[in-house]
Amino acid sequence: MTVDHVNHRPGTSTELGLSRRRLLIAALATPVVAAWLASCGDGTKATEPTEPTSSTEPPATTDAPAPAFVHPTGPDDVVIRSGYVGGYVPVGYAFTSVPNLLVSGDGRLITPGAVAEIYPGPLLPPLLERTITEAGIQNLLALADAAGLLAPPPDYSGEILVADAPTTLVLINANGETFTHLAPALGFRETNESDARKALSMFVDELADIEKAAGPENLGENAPLVAQSYRIQSRPVTQADLAGYDPAPSLVAWPSDIGIPLADATECAVIPAEKAGSLFTDATQNTFFTDPITELVYQVSAVALLPGDVC
Repeated sequence: MTVDHVNHRPGTSTELGLSRRRLLIAALATPVVAAWLASCGDGTKATEPTEPTSSTEPPATTDAPAPAFVHPTGPDDVVIRSGYVGGYVPVGYAFTSVPNLLVSGDGRLITPGAVAEIYPGPLLPPLLERTITEAGIQNLLALADAAGLLAPPPDYSGEILVADAPTTLVLINANGETFTHLAPALGFRETNESDARKALSMFVDELADIEKAAGPENLGENAPLVAQSYRIQSRPVTQADLAGYDPAPSLVAWPSDIGIPLADATECAVIPAEKAGSLFTDATQNTFFTDPITELVYQVSAVALLPGDVC
Protein backbone atom coordinates (compact mmCIF):
# COMPACT_ATOMS: atom_id res chain seq x y z
CA MET A 1 0.00 0.00 0.00
CA THR A 2 1.29 3.27 -0.93
CA VAL A 3 1.20 6.01 1.68
CA ASP A 4 1.19 9.64 0.50
CA HIS A 5 3.16 12.04 2.72
CA VAL A 6 1.99 15.61 3.01
CA ASN A 7 4.85 18.09 3.35
CA HIS A 8 3.98 21.20 5.59
CA ARG A 9 5.90 24.17 4.16
CA PRO A 10 5.91 27.74 5.40
CA GLY A 11 2.84 29.46 4.09
CA THR A 12 0.62 26.48 4.66
CA SER A 13 -2.82 26.97 6.22
CA THR A 14 -1.63 26.39 9.79
CA GLU A 15 1.12 28.96 9.73
CA LEU A 16 -1.04 31.38 7.79
CA GLY A 17 -3.68 31.28 10.52
CA LEU A 18 -1.09 32.10 13.17
CA SER A 19 0.17 35.07 11.15
CA ARG A 20 -3.30 36.47 10.72
CA ARG A 21 -3.95 36.29 14.49
CA ARG A 22 -0.69 38.15 15.21
CA LEU A 23 -1.62 40.93 12.76
CA LEU A 24 -5.08 41.27 14.29
CA ILE A 25 -3.68 41.59 17.83
CA ALA A 26 -1.14 44.17 16.66
CA ALA A 27 -3.83 46.20 14.90
CA LEU A 28 -6.01 46.21 17.98
CA ALA A 29 -3.14 47.22 20.21
CA THR A 30 -1.95 50.18 18.04
CA PRO A 31 -4.41 52.85 19.37
CA VAL A 32 -3.67 51.92 22.97
CA VAL A 33 0.08 52.11 22.42
CA ALA A 34 -0.21 55.42 20.60
CA ALA A 35 -2.24 56.86 23.42
CA TRP A 36 0.22 55.67 26.00
CA LEU A 37 3.16 57.09 24.05
CA ALA A 38 1.38 60.41 23.85
CA SER A 39 0.82 60.41 27.60
CA CYS A 40 4.50 59.83 28.09
CA GLY A 41 5.38 62.86 26.03
CA ASP A 42 6.94 61.43 22.98
CA GLY A 43 6.06 64.56 21.05
CA THR A 44 3.44 62.82 18.93
CA LYS A 45 -0.05 64.30 19.12
CA ALA A 46 -3.04 62.87 17.39
CA THR A 47 -5.46 65.48 16.04
CA GLU A 48 -9.12 64.96 15.48
CA PRO A 49 -10.53 65.95 12.11
CA THR A 50 -12.36 69.27 12.19
CA GLU A 51 -15.45 70.24 10.33
CA PRO A 52 -14.88 72.90 7.67
CA THR A 53 -16.22 76.35 8.61
CA SER A 54 -18.23 78.49 6.30
CA SER A 55 -16.59 81.79 5.30
CA THR A 56 -20.00 83.31 4.75
CA GLU A 57 -21.08 82.93 8.40
CA PRO A 58 -21.29 86.42 10.02
CA PRO A 59 -18.92 87.10 12.93
CA ALA A 60 -20.36 87.12 16.40
CA THR A 61 -21.17 90.61 17.68
CA THR A 62 -21.83 91.93 21.15
CA ASP A 63 -23.80 95.08 21.81
CA ALA A 64 -21.98 97.70 23.93
CA PRO A 65 -23.72 98.24 27.26
CA ALA A 66 -25.79 101.37 27.52
CA PRO A 67 -24.22 104.12 29.65
CA ALA A 68 -25.40 104.23 33.22
CA PHE A 69 -26.10 107.97 33.01
CA VAL A 70 -27.62 109.69 29.99
CA HIS A 71 -26.45 113.24 29.35
CA PRO A 72 -26.73 115.90 26.62
CA THR A 73 -24.12 115.60 23.86
CA GLY A 74 -24.13 118.97 22.07
CA PRO A 75 -21.06 121.25 21.97
CA ASP A 76 -22.99 124.01 23.76
CA ASP A 77 -24.48 121.67 26.37
CA VAL A 78 -23.21 121.47 29.93
CA VAL A 79 -22.90 118.10 31.62
CA ILE A 80 -21.15 119.32 34.79
CA ARG A 81 -20.25 122.84 35.87
CA SER A 82 -18.60 123.61 39.20
CA GLY A 83 -17.49 127.01 40.45
CA TYR A 84 -18.42 130.04 42.50
CA VAL A 85 -20.94 132.84 42.17
CA GLY A 86 -21.41 136.02 44.15
CA GLY A 87 -19.19 137.12 46.99
CA TYR A 88 -17.39 140.39 47.54
CA VAL A 89 -15.40 140.96 44.35
CA PRO A 90 -14.21 144.00 42.35
CA VAL A 91 -16.37 145.55 39.63
CA GLY A 92 -16.38 143.37 36.53
CA TYR A 93 -14.81 140.37 38.27
CA ALA A 94 -18.09 138.50 38.68
CA PHE A 95 -18.86 138.97 34.98
CA THR A 96 -15.61 137.35 33.90
CA SER A 97 -15.64 134.66 36.58
CA VAL A 98 -15.04 131.25 34.99
CA PRO A 99 -15.93 127.83 36.41
CA ASN A 100 -13.39 125.70 38.20
CA LEU A 101 -14.47 122.86 35.95
CA LEU A 102 -16.83 122.53 33.00
CA VAL A 103 -17.62 119.36 31.04
CA SER A 104 -19.37 119.93 27.72
CA GLY A 105 -21.71 117.49 26.02
CA ASP A 106 -19.27 116.82 23.18
CA GLY A 107 -16.48 115.69 25.51
CA ARG A 108 -14.46 118.79 26.38
CA LEU A 109 -13.10 119.57 29.83
CA ILE A 110 -12.48 123.28 30.49
CA THR A 111 -10.57 124.58 33.51
CA PRO A 112 -8.88 127.88 34.44
CA GLY A 113 -5.29 128.43 33.38
CA ALA A 114 -2.50 129.88 35.48
CA VAL A 115 -2.91 133.59 36.24
CA ALA A 116 0.22 135.69 35.92
CA GLU A 117 1.09 137.52 39.14
CA ILE A 118 1.74 140.79 37.38
CA TYR A 119 -0.12 144.03 36.90
CA PRO A 120 -1.48 144.80 34.50
CA GLY A 121 -2.20 141.20 33.52
CA PRO A 122 -4.02 140.00 30.41
CA LEU A 123 -7.55 141.26 29.90
CA LEU A 124 -8.89 137.76 29.16
CA PRO A 125 -8.98 135.14 31.94
CA PRO A 126 -6.76 132.23 30.81
CA LEU A 127 -8.60 128.97 30.10
CA LEU A 128 -7.41 125.45 29.30
CA GLU A 129 -9.22 122.80 27.30
CA ARG A 130 -8.73 119.05 26.97
CA THR A 131 -10.76 116.09 25.81
CA ILE A 132 -12.59 113.74 28.14
CA THR A 133 -13.91 110.37 26.98
CA GLU A 134 -17.40 109.05 27.57
CA ALA A 135 -15.93 106.69 30.17
CA GLY A 136 -14.45 109.69 31.98
CA ILE A 137 -17.80 111.51 31.94
CA GLN A 138 -19.50 108.41 33.31
CA ASN A 139 -16.93 108.27 36.12
CA LEU A 140 -17.72 111.86 37.13
CA LEU A 141 -21.46 111.29 37.00
CA ALA A 142 -21.04 108.17 39.12
CA LEU A 143 -19.26 110.27 41.76
CA ALA A 144 -22.09 112.80 41.62
CA ASP A 145 -24.64 110.03 42.03
CA ALA A 146 -22.75 108.57 44.99
CA ALA A 147 -22.85 112.02 46.62
CA GLY A 148 -26.62 112.18 46.13
CA LEU A 149 -26.40 115.06 43.65
CA LEU A 150 -28.58 113.51 40.92
CA ALA A 151 -31.65 114.48 42.89
CA PRO A 152 -33.54 117.68 43.77
CA PRO A 153 -31.17 119.91 45.78
CA PRO A 154 -31.59 119.80 49.57
CA ASP A 155 -31.24 122.73 51.94
CA TYR A 156 -27.61 123.83 51.85
CA SER A 157 -27.88 126.73 54.26
CA GLY A 158 -25.05 126.67 56.78
CA GLU A 159 -24.61 127.77 60.35
CA ILE A 160 -21.88 130.28 59.45
CA LEU A 161 -23.05 133.43 57.71
CA VAL A 162 -20.17 135.11 55.89
CA ALA A 163 -21.51 138.07 53.93
CA ASP A 164 -18.59 138.35 51.52
CA ALA A 165 -18.09 134.60 50.95
CA PRO A 166 -18.99 133.21 47.51
CA THR A 167 -21.64 130.59 46.90
CA THR A 168 -20.55 127.23 45.52
CA LEU A 169 -22.44 126.28 42.36
CA VAL A 170 -22.58 122.71 41.04
CA LEU A 171 -24.81 122.16 38.01
CA ILE A 172 -25.37 118.68 36.58
CA ASN A 173 -27.38 117.61 33.53
CA ALA A 174 -28.10 113.88 33.62
CA ASN A 175 -30.92 111.47 32.86
CA GLY A 176 -33.05 114.20 31.31
CA GLU A 177 -32.95 116.52 34.34
CA THR A 178 -30.93 119.52 35.51
CA PHE A 179 -29.78 119.62 39.12
CA THR A 180 -28.50 122.98 40.41
CA HIS A 181 -26.84 122.91 43.82
CA LEU A 182 -26.07 126.23 45.53
CA ALA A 183 -24.30 126.25 48.88
CA PRO A 184 -23.29 129.57 50.48
CA ALA A 185 -19.89 129.73 52.19
CA LEU A 186 -19.18 126.05 51.51
CA GLY A 187 -15.87 124.94 52.95
CA PHE A 188 -15.89 127.17 56.01
CA ARG A 189 -15.50 125.24 59.26
CA GLU A 190 -18.83 124.49 60.91
CA THR A 191 -19.58 122.82 64.25
CA ASN A 192 -22.54 120.77 63.06
CA GLU A 193 -22.27 120.74 59.27
CA SER A 194 -25.17 119.01 57.56
CA ASP A 195 -24.68 115.77 55.64
CA ALA A 196 -25.83 117.54 52.46
CA ARG A 197 -23.08 120.16 52.73
CA LYS A 198 -20.50 117.47 53.51
CA ALA A 199 -21.51 115.45 50.45
CA LEU A 200 -21.41 118.47 48.14
CA SER A 201 -18.06 119.59 49.54
CA MET A 202 -16.65 116.08 49.05
CA PHE A 203 -17.76 116.06 45.40
CA VAL A 204 -16.17 119.47 44.75
CA ASP A 205 -12.93 118.21 46.31
CA GLU A 206 -13.03 115.11 44.09
CA LEU A 207 -13.40 117.27 41.00
CA ALA A 208 -10.30 119.21 42.07
CA ASP A 209 -8.28 116.01 41.48
CA ILE A 210 -9.67 115.47 37.99
CA GLU A 211 -7.00 112.94 36.99
CA LYS A 212 -8.14 110.60 39.74
CA ALA A 213 -11.85 111.40 39.38
CA ALA A 214 -12.12 110.85 35.64
CA GLY A 215 -9.21 108.44 35.21
CA PRO A 216 -5.97 109.63 33.56
CA GLU A 217 -6.53 107.31 30.59
CA ASN A 218 -9.76 109.20 29.84
CA LEU A 219 -8.20 112.67 29.56
CA GLY A 220 -6.34 114.34 26.72
CA GLU A 221 -3.53 116.89 27.00
CA ASN A 222 -4.27 120.41 28.18
CA ALA A 223 -4.05 123.21 25.62
CA PRO A 224 -5.05 126.90 25.68
CA LEU A 225 -8.73 127.30 24.85
CA VAL A 226 -9.32 129.07 21.54
CA ALA A 227 -12.47 131.17 21.88
CA GLN A 228 -15.11 131.12 19.17
CA SER A 229 -16.93 134.10 20.70
CA TYR A 230 -16.53 136.50 23.60
CA ARG A 231 -18.91 137.90 26.20
CA ILE A 232 -18.22 141.54 26.98
CA GLN A 233 -19.53 144.14 29.40
CA SER A 234 -18.69 147.84 29.12
CA ARG A 235 -18.67 150.58 31.79
CA PRO A 236 -18.13 154.27 31.01
CA VAL A 237 -15.32 155.92 32.99
CA THR A 238 -14.33 159.53 33.57
CA GLN A 239 -11.00 161.28 33.25
CA ALA A 240 -10.84 161.33 37.04
CA ASP A 241 -11.18 157.53 37.05
CA LEU A 242 -8.34 157.20 34.56
CA ALA A 243 -6.11 159.46 36.63
CA GLY A 244 -6.16 156.95 39.47
CA TYR A 245 -4.44 154.21 37.48
CA ASP A 246 -0.76 153.47 37.78
CA PRO A 247 0.72 152.92 35.27
CA ALA A 248 -1.30 155.21 33.08
CA PRO A 249 -3.97 153.38 31.03
CA SER A 250 -3.57 152.79 27.33
CA LEU A 251 -6.47 153.98 25.18
CA VAL A 252 -7.54 151.95 22.14
CA ALA A 253 -10.15 153.02 19.60
CA TRP A 254 -13.15 150.68 19.52
CA PRO A 255 -13.40 149.22 15.96
CA SER A 256 -16.55 150.33 14.19
CA ASP A 257 -16.72 147.15 12.09
CA ILE A 258 -17.42 145.02 15.17
CA GLY A 259 -21.03 146.10 14.79
CA ILE A 260 -21.80 146.57 18.50
CA PRO A 261 -21.32 150.04 20.01
CA LEU A 262 -19.88 150.09 23.50
CA ALA A 263 -22.96 151.97 24.68
CA ASP A 264 -25.01 148.85 23.82
CA ALA A 265 -22.81 146.48 25.83
CA THR A 266 -23.29 147.82 29.34
CA GLU A 267 -25.20 144.68 30.35
CA CYS A 268 -23.79 142.01 28.07
CA ALA A 269 -22.96 141.50 24.40
CA VAL A 270 -21.51 138.63 22.37
CA ILE A 271 -18.83 139.27 19.77
CA PRO A 272 -17.61 136.55 17.38
CA ALA A 273 -13.87 135.92 17.61
CA GLU A 274 -13.32 136.55 13.90
CA LYS A 275 -14.69 140.08 14.30
CA ALA A 276 -12.73 140.80 17.46
CA GLY A 277 -9.44 139.64 15.97
CA SER A 278 -6.62 140.36 18.43
CA LEU A 279 -8.49 143.22 20.12
CA PHE A 280 -8.95 141.35 23.40
CA THR A 281 -5.96 139.02 23.26
CA ASP A 282 -3.61 142.03 22.96
CA ALA A 283 -5.36 144.03 25.70
CA THR A 284 -4.44 144.12 29.38
CA GLN A 285 -6.31 145.02 32.56
CA ASN A 286 -5.06 148.55 31.98
CA THR A 287 -6.51 148.88 28.47
CA PHE A 288 -9.49 151.17 27.95
CA PHE A 289 -11.50 151.70 24.79
CA THR A 290 -12.75 154.94 23.27
CA ASP A 291 -15.91 155.34 21.26
CA PRO A 292 -14.85 156.90 17.92
CA ILE A 293 -18.14 158.85 17.63
CA THR A 294 -18.91 160.04 21.16
CA GLU A 295 -15.25 159.95 22.31
CA LEU A 296 -16.42 158.47 25.60
CA VAL A 297 -14.03 156.07 27.32
CA TYR A 298 -15.11 152.62 28.47
CA GLN A 299 -13.61 149.92 30.61
CA VAL A 300 -14.42 146.51 29.09
CA SER A 301 -14.60 143.14 30.79
CA ALA A 302 -14.23 140.25 28.33
CA VAL A 303 -14.17 136.48 28.60
CA ALA A 304 -14.51 133.53 26.23
CA LEU A 305 -18.11 132.43 25.73
CA LEU A 306 -18.37 128.95 27.30
CA PRO A 307 -21.01 126.23 26.92
CA GLY A 308 -24.06 127.15 28.95
CA ASP A 309 -23.24 130.87 29.13
CA VAL A 310 -26.11 133.23 28.52
CA CYS A 311 -25.91 136.89 27.72
